[in-house]
Amino acid sequence: MQRKRRCAAAAAAVASGSSHTCALLASGNVSCWGGNANGQLGIRNNLDTVTPTAVDLPGAAVSLSTRRDHTCALLNDGSVYCWGQNDKGQLGIGTIVKTNKPQRVQQLAGPAVAVACGSTHTCVALSDGSAYCWGENTDGELGVGSTTSTSLPTQAIQLGADICPNNSVANGTRCLCNAGYWEGSGSGGACVACSAGTISTALGASSCGNCVPGTYATGIASIVCSKCAAGSYGMSAGAQFSDSCKVCSAGSFSSEGSISCTNCSVGMFSNQGASACLNCDAGTYSSRAGTSSNSSCAKCSAGTFSPQGASSCLNCTAGMYGPLIAATSNASCLSCSIGTFSLGGASSCSNCTAGSYGTGSSTFLICPYPFGPVWNINM
Repeated sequence: MQRKRRCAAAAAAVASGSSHTCALLASGNVSCWGGNANGQLGIRNNLDTVTPTAVDLPGAAVSLSTRRDHTCALLNDGSVYCWGQNDKGQLGIGTIVKTNKPQRVQQLAGPAVAVACGSTHTCVALSDGSAYCWGENTDGELGVGSTTSTSLPTQAIQLGADICPNNSVANGTRCLCNAGYWEGSGSGGACVACSAGTISTALGASSCGNCVPGTYATGIASIVCSKCAAGSYGMSAGAQFSDSCKVCSAGSFSSEGSISCTNCSVGMFSNQGASACLNCDAGTYSSRAGTSSNSSCAKCSAGTFSPQGASSCLNCTAGMYGPLIAATSNASCLSCSIGTFSLGGASSCSNCTAGSYGTGSSTFLICPYPFGPVWNINM
């Protein structure tokens, strides 16, 4: 009878402790063999074995580490499972009781990307770049700023603070690009200066943002955009120079950082590049928006007057007259003399006609009969 051939499993990695060995297979399974007095094989008993025996894990392993009498595996979901000796808390499960069954490491702050076992302690690197360690700490091997041992993961402090690249600072366990820089794609972790017209305002920016319309940034590595000066405006995002800001035309104005200019209201005017509009002088007026100069404010005609900022002139009242052009107030209006009269807005008073008389008012009166006009009653 022909003997069937057995297909050998492909090993992706192997790790050895003091008296045991484990292999990570290409399938993500883990097998261990050798001494097992402390459960370091993870096969749910404490019997030594010379035959590789599968470890029962809840998922596929992607990394494996062993040392002395304990073993840890990193699974593809970022979780970490450990088993074996635990007299110093090296399994990270919150106790110092050894176990021959894989136990999940407790209280990790995020998914792990690497695991490494020491003789009686263990460390992992997390996806955010931080490192957590647990177990014996007699010589400070946990990197937590003390020599106190712990059975739960504790974050290592000041990790890599002295090796941050240029234009970056350490932030806990990570290096972050300074404001004004960003971590450019393909830059190998180097911080790249924001180009002119763009900024980054916070540590660790993944990109630079354009200056908004009405602002500009002239140099590289800017952290703030400068505003266009009052009396000017900017319409484009990402402007690089102050001359990107255009001057407001006469008859309009703008405040700092504007994206457009606003026409002056009626009764007002402005010169080119104005930050505010001015009132037309008393005695003048402007009836349209956007008047470009004080000389463009028209003078009030005789019989009228205006205060500052007028959009039209006011008439002298009936019974009065205004002899002056560009009068500035009602005080410039004079009363008609006796024997004369005026309607509103008059530049002079009119004489009463024959047969009538005036008291210096807005109308004339007919003289009573027989002093008034003689009427032909025989008609």
